[in-house]
Amino acid sequence: MAGSRISPENNALLAEVARLRDQLLVSGGQALLHAQYPNDFEYYLCAFELTDFNDTTIEYFIFPVNPDNISINNQSITNVQKSQAGVTSLSNATFVPIDIQISGSFGRKLRLITRTEKVSLPTSLSSVVSEVNKIVKTGYGMVKLLERMFDKSVTIDGDTSYRLYFYNYAFNAHYLVEGMLFNASIDKNENMIWKYNMVFKAIAPAESINGKFDRKASLKKGFWNKAKNKILNFTMTAKNDFSLVFNNG
Repeated sequence: MAGSRISPENNALLAEVARLRDQLLVSGGQALLHAQYPNDFEYYLCAFELTDFNDTTIEYFIFPVNPDNISINNQSITNVQKSQAGVTSLSNATFVPIDIQISGSFGRKLRLITRTEKVSLPTSLSSVVSEVNKIVKTGYGMVKLLERMFDKSVTIDGDTSYRLYFYNYAFNAHYLVEGMLFNASIDKNENMIWKYNMVFKAIAPAESINGKFDRKASLKKGFWNKAKNKILNFTMTAKNDFSLVFNNG
């Protein structure tokens, strides 16, 4: 009896599945290393969390595409003065605000994002599509999402004020931040690619806000959300190939 043959299309699909598996394994290993040795191994993930003043999460946004540039400007407020008797240096032991600038774009592709909603892994292709319709965004849509979070963080609704946290695992630096500038721009040479530029002032380490930041728990949440994004993006990209596999048995 002749053995069954796998079509070239399905071979390509299986190769992509294997590549996705390897990516998730590597990413999981990096996350574990960072969890144990945060100052020795970076993990390329960054996120914003918008909360109310009681630190109840309102929105949690993980960048599906890492920013092109993250600049952290840590300046000292030490006051050095020359006196007649010598040199006087005055320092302050409290937290010194840090300037943070984040810029980049999300490209032209449709991106699947996981926000505050819980997204369960689908059991069929039709459920994939229904799930995706709720959270799919263009690069423009994600820039507008960032703008909304930025604006919300600096507004007061009645008696309710908001906090914005920036989690930067690549540098193991997590802060409560105040928005200073949000800029969106587009260039005619890069049509349909909206670029964002945000400036923040870090006013406290996230760890110092009522025990708000649990690094390992937050890292676990970030990793699984990133993994779900990869799986969902792969599923949508390979939708037609999946149909071939199902139809051919």
